[in-house]
Amino acid sequence: MAMYVGLMTAMAAFVGGLAIVAKTLLWGDQVAGWPTMMVVILLWAACS
Repeated sequence: MAMYVGLMTAMAAFVGGLAIVAKTLLWGDQVAGWPTMMVVILLWAACS
């Protein structure tokens, strides 16, 4: 059960990271460094 919850959380973090990257590439970076920091935090949280 815990494995499935972790897998779903990791997938959500990955999709969220892709959305942030796509939004930044399409519309630019409103706050400097925010997209990079969020993607790193999401991926780090998913892997731990």
